Amino acid sequence: MKILPLTIQFENYKSVNRKREYQAVPYLKKDTVNFKGNFLQDAYSNLNTVIDKQILPFINESKLLYKTLVEIQNRINKIISNFSSEEINLMVRKSNYLQPEYNKSLKPYEAFIIRAEKYKQNLNNYNRIKTILSGENYDNDDIKATIQKADVTMAEVNPELIKIKPFTAKYDEIVKNIEDANEKNILANDDKELYQKLIDLKENYAAKVLFYEFKIPLPEALKLVQLTKNVKKELEKPTKSLMHTLKTLEHLQQSADGIVQQINTYKQSKDEIGNFISDYKNKENKFPTPAEVQKAYKALTKKCDDSAQFHTAKLDEYFEKKYNQQNVNIDFMVLDEFLSTQQKTVETLSAKKKEIDQKYIAENNQNVLKELGYGDSLS
Repeated sequence: MKILPLTIQFENYKSVNRKREYQAVPYLKKDTVNFKGNFLQDAYSNLNTVIDKQILPFINESKLLYKTLVEIQNRINKIISNFSSEEINLMVRKSNYLQPEYNKSLKPYEAFIIRAEKYKQNLNNYNRIKTILSGENYDNDDIKATIQKADVTMAEVNPELIKIKPFTAKYDEIVKNIEDANEKNILANDDKELYQKLIDLKENYAAKVLFYEFKIPLPEALKLVQLTKNVKKELEKPTKSLMHTLKTLEHLQQSADGIVQQINTYKQSKDEIGNFISDYKNKENKFPTPAEVQKAYKALTKKCDDSAQFHTAKLDEYFEKKYNQQNVNIDFMVLDEFLSTQQKTVETLSAKKKEIDQKYIAENNQNVLKELGYGDSLS
């Protein structure tokens, strides 16, 4: 922390003054207060001079420029936010195409889809936990026996599962077709120029406007002025110790010196900032408007909707031909029991893994404690 010469002199004076107080000369206490007060007035006067001559002129000169940058930033953020909002809406909509809860065309097949997903989840979880348990840390006879038994359960051929597998394969194919179609719709979007404008806005203006705002230390300058006013009130009607106020003035003086340095840096960039503002204003009417963004995404959404409906209709055709016309009936209670058995098998393996992990951690902790000389266990 920077120590002002004023503070050093005051500290030296205090050390001398303490010795004098022991000599029981009462009037020196009053002189001490006056001396401290003079130090405060000098410190405040020095700070106020910097504010009057350098800080306030800077505030008056830069406030319009700063205001213009903030306005530009708000306009840019509004455009980018508008794009982001439409993009999120489209992403959610594309996700909903594949969910019976939101896509009415898939609702008749919800029972198939849910159980097919459950089967995939069971297999994925089983393969993941089995891979982990195949590591050397879990190499024991109990684990091997459990995995062998689990392999039989997971590989069991369930007749009801066999019945829904053709539908599941067709559903997966249609899901991929919908996703591919959506991707093509986005890549082939007619409003490429609109998106190029957005890229230009993000890369050449969004980051720069924020950078130039940071170049102008206006918020710091305004805060300094307000804090200095607070100190002035404190000097007029003291509520804190004189030393506390002196330290506050010292801190504010350091802040003022730092702001003055920032002001000098800002002055070197002032023309550059002005050129940026002029460039933005010349191009502003060419940037996308909220109405243009909404129109572009509305057209894109319709293309994605049409693609989803087209491919989902193929699922109707397939189900009618392969299931309804052939009178394929599925006992979902039997299938659910099979899926539940699979899930319990995975949970058993997970419990085995957790048990071994906890045992390893406990043994490791005991060994560490023993090495540290704390005995075999914690009290």
